Amino acid sequence: MMAETRLSRFQCNINVSFSSSHNRVGISMCIHDANGCFVLVKTTLFAPLCSMDVCEALGHCQALQWVDELGFDNTDFNNKEYGSQTQDVSKKDD
Repeated sequence: MMAETRLSRFQCNINVSFSSSHNRVGISMCIHDANGCFVLVKTTLFAPLCSMDVCEALGHCQALQWVDELGFDNTDFNNKEYGSQTQDVSKKDD
């Protein structure tokens, strides 16, 4: 079943959360297949708090690194906190 899923596109949703009481930022990343079925999830925490712009950039960097480590070549990224901003990062040989 995984071979069939790997041929389709993946969607990676990125969410950033802030905890001023714990002085931490959380980044959660959730991957779904083309049918919307859950594939994987990952959460990263770091300190100290930083601006939303910095957290958004860190979230995208974390997600890009994670997806690359997994070998998921055809993945679209969506930062839920900032609307439907989507990036296509398909690896192409041409």
